[in-house]
Amino acid sequence: NAVVKTIEEEGVIAFIDDEEKLIGPVDTVVLALGVESVNILGLRLQDKVDELYVIGDALQCRKATEAIEEGYHTGLMI
Repeated sequence: NAVVKTIEEEGVIAFIDDEEKLIGPVDTVVLALGVESVNILGLRLQDKVDELYVIGDALQCRKATEAIEEGYHTGLMI
């Protein structure tokens, strides 16, 4: 785990093992930060459609691989 301090033109400055390090150069920075499940759309649609499948972080926050597997299995069901 790393704690990002800043995103600079030359890269990302982060604390890793309590040491400040420059990670880079980089073209793109992707932040994966979710810790709260959000299912507003599912709640709004639940009484308006015959079938509704809520998957991924909308159902429960966890690792991306688990959400991808869940999406795969849901796709096979429909």
